[in-house]
Amino acid sequence: MREIKIDAPQTVIWRNPKSVFRYNGWPTVCCDERGVLYATASSFRIEHGEPSGKNAMFISFNGGETWTCPMIVNDSYLDDRDMGVLALGGGKMLISWFSERYADDAAGHANFEWEAESAKKMILTYGAVCKLLPQEDMIPGSYVKLSDDYGVTWSEPIPVPVTCPHGPTKMLDGRVVYLGKDFSKIQDDSFNCTIDAYISKDNGRTWEKQGSVPLPEHEGLTWQHLHEPHVVQLPSGRLLGAMRVHCRKVEPADTVYTTFSDDEGKTWSMPKCVGVAGLPPHLMVHSSGAVILSYACREDERSAERACVSHDGGETWTEDYVINSGAMYDHGYPATAECPDGSLFTVYYECYPGDEFCSILGKKWSLEN
Repeated sequence: MREIKIDAPQTVIWRNPKSVFRYNGWPTVCCDERGVLYATASSFRIEHGEPSGKNAMFISFNGGETWTCPMIVNDSYLDDRDMGVLALGGGKMLISWFSERYADDAAGHANFEWEAESAKKMILTYGAVCKLLPQEDMIPGSYVKLSDDYGVTWSEPIPVPVTCPHGPTKMLDGRVVYLGKDFSKIQDDSFNCTIDAYISKDNGRTWEKQGSVPLPEHEGLTWQHLHEPHVVQLPSGRLLGAMRVHCRKVEPADTVYTTFSDDEGKTWSMPKCVGVAGLPPHLMVHSSGAVILSYACREDERSAERACVSHDGGETWTEDYVINSGAMYDHGYPATAECPDGSLFTVYYECYPGDEFCSILGKKWSLEN
């Protein structure tokens, strides 16, 4: 059995302290066939929840040691957030995100106690300005963009039926699978809707629904407990899905459940609890065959970016390992990519030591024999 080795210092991917738009969140990472790393995030924000978010991409040509300045690949009138990134091979890439509107309830958003005063003022102003903007450009939605030149240029946004923080993944035969929440049913902020699987045969241009994950009602859960899924295909062809489950009545209250599909997403097993204290999940299959599950714990005494490892295709998991500890409450959404030498690079958002705002950070680690 392989254990993990974490001995590298924390890397700053993007930190912008001398700006009011210095908050960043919800990153994802991938590695292309050349060994180039791509990290994406919702950046240039004032605070956690407000409308200024832009989709930014950062590139590393040396295994995550240094990163380019941010490249804005999407910026709508809305809050563009939860940005996934996927390398499809041969220069083809896909990014995913959803855009959220604040104008309909600007005052309500501005009353959140944890919002910065500057963010409250911006949301209220935004609510007024939105009335002057083209209303056809003010419709919330979930989207992907495609690139044929390693992210130099991108297509127009393509609407997709579902959303999740880290986006879709590539299947063994080159198709793309997306496990996400039905975006058309989450406009009331309740997210009380199903988790559905879609497959694209043309790199994300069109999508076909496969099936839905069953709800573990026997555990007292509703769809308002299950969110932010992710999926990978195992070497056997089986699909392994994982999802955020929060506010359970038993400990751990915030955790990850997994589910399997043996028919390309048409039917799914009843979700089962992994048992870790943390969320949401990001899955990746290592070249060794091990499955890496990345997530974040926000419990005060255990607050950290974490990972656990499965050596049997997601049936059982190791104890969770700490990738980076000491974060404040608002942090997490780690995602992990494998570098050409077999090492791993995990990106996440949290406050750089001494800061009071969130940056995009990362750490390199490895599986050891």
